[in-house]
Amino acid sequence: MNPNERHKHAMAEFRHSHEFGGQNREGERRTAWVTWLTLVTMAVEIAAGWMTGSMALLADGWHMGTHATALGIAWAAYAHVLADALTSVLAIAALLAARQWGWMCADPLMGIVGGAIILRWAWTLVRET
Repeated sequence: MNPNERHKHAMAEFRHSHEFGGQNREGERRTAWVTWLTLVTMAVEIAAGWMTGSMALLADGWHMGTHATALGIAWAAYAHVLADALTSVLAIAALLAARQWGWMCADPLMGIVGGAIILRWAWTLVRET
């Protein structure tokens, strides 16, 4: 038997889209659901471990807490990237409006809007820490 013939497989079933431009609300919703499920499971395991004196349940509950923390950090990074993208889009739109139609006030106004978005994000970070 030819060695190359052993590795001939139909690849169509493994193909998928690599376009990531659109929003994935369903994925966001499912991730939020999994995060809440992780938090509830963590709380139940810690409570059950504390009430029964089970070190295994306590340890697993706190371990679940590390997973919930990781999911929270990932969500914060995702929200931060979205805010950065929004301010970049505003800056580009303002520059195009100023160049195309002579709206020279658009650039400073969008700068103020972008600054307000960044200020809101910063205030949220300060308040939560």
